Amino acid sequence: MGAEIIVAAQCLSLALALTFVAVFVTLQSSLQTGVARKGGPAAMIRTLVRRSLPALIVGAVVVASFVGRNAVLDPGPRHLPMTSLDCRYVPTPPVVANVSPSSGPSSGGTTVTITGTAFNCATSVTFGGVAATIVSISTDGTQIVATSPAHAAGTVDVIVTTPGGTSAATAADHYTYTPSWQACEDRGGILSMGPVASTWGVNRLDAFVRGTDAHIWHHFYSNGTWTWEDLGGPFPATLPAAASFAVGRIDLFARGGDSALWQDTFTSGGWSGWMSRGGKLASEPAVTSTGANSLDVFVQGTDNHLWRNSFNGTTWTWSLIGGVLAAAPSAAAVTSSEVDAFVMGTDQGLWQWSSTSSWHQLSGKLAAKPAATSARAGQVDAFVEGTDTQLWHWSSVNGWELVGGRLATYPAAVTWGGSRLDAFVHGTDNVLWHAWSTAAGVWSWESLGCMLQNAPSAVTWGPNRLDVFWEGLEQALWHRAFN
Repeated sequence: MGAEIIVAAQCLSLALALTFVAVFVTLQSSLQTGVARKGGPAAMIRTLVRRSLPALIVGAVVVASFVGRNAVLDPGPRHLPMTSLDCRYVPTPPVVANVSPSSGPSSGGTTVTITGTAFNCATSVTFGGVAATIVSISTDGTQIVATSPAHAAGTVDVIVTTPGGTSAATAADHYTYTPSWQACEDRGGILSMGPVASTWGVNRLDAFVRGTDAHIWHHFYSNGTWTWEDLGGPFPATLPAAASFAVGRIDLFARGGDSALWQDTFTSGGWSGWMSRGGKLASEPAVTSTGANSLDVFVQGTDNHLWRNSFNGTTWTWSLIGGVLAAAPSAAAVTSSEVDAFVMGTDQGLWQWSSTSSWHQLSGKLAAKPAATSARAGQVDAFVEGTDTQLWHWSSVNGWELVGGRLATYPAAVTWGGSRLDAFVHGTDNVLWHAWSTAAGVWSWESLGCMLQNAPSAVTWGPNRLDVFWEGLEQALWHRAFN
């Protein structure tokens, strides 16, 4: 139909041109033969109409044929063909037959070749609804080269849109995004200490820092939006601790200026305001939860003993655990009924206290406080900076193993479950490093390429998701996500 429309349009243009020529010639002839003098304007008009009539009839017939033909054969709207220097419009929807490569990192940036038909004049290519960058379109309309956009991990449809329509989603257009690290991002603020991180589930991140005004500041991510808020102060130069035992709930703890334990709780109604929980702390607290309405806070007292403050949903209870600590403790919920605390003793060894089996001497030589993590499946893991500045790992299943690296301070550790373990460290080169394992005794290292000046903090909201926060060299809060 495209060619027929072009012919009809050209015939119409010719008829109109002939009509114009006939009118012009008639007018000139009338003037030359003195029609205007013999019969006046009326005679000239009669002559003009009589001599132009054949051309007008031809034009009318062509127009009627063009309109009538389209009204009978195709009552829908018609458009003249769209052409440009690079493409010619094809009035059929495109079809995607293949995508190569069929997978790439969630950070995007992969050069992808899409083959199929009717790609002429393509106006957009989307991956899972996110616009890609079109690099080139072949002149025969069978191939598009595009750059994949960033997208969450998973399989998506690659959809091509042209003036002729949009390709239908089929198995042939599938593209799989694999988990990958996103770019390091500056989240702002001016830190004097921190950060510490927590999450209550998918699409929620909470980072807490101590600002240069001695206030505790909260930077949180909720469904695509980041927000800062001031939680007040002043607080001494120690880190806070945070935990979430339910969606929409955060419990934040800090050492106050009176050395007591203070708590601020967030629920759907907002923050409760700071409340004293008593005690006398020599360093920052550690907190964990075994489940709903359960909190266990462990602290190094001013007597250097380990103390525990437990919440059962209604009341708080302090208890003396004992031991002699050389640094702040860490804590992990091992099961729904067991909590463990890990401490660096005055002998520089690693010590474990379990709510079900009391104290255990784990030996080792620590240079700083330990980090503990557990997926609540009965296994607990501790990571430490050894006196050799290397990263060491202790597992309740396999004991000690050397992970390696060169650390400037204590590590951070998380697990999203199963055999997966992730540790993050501040290297002696002031770069953020990541070590991970999916099988006992097998570790891999990678540089995340971002500069920092203190220990990082990490959190996971589920499989294939990691978020790490740190203080940059300019004292701002930084973040990087593995998705």
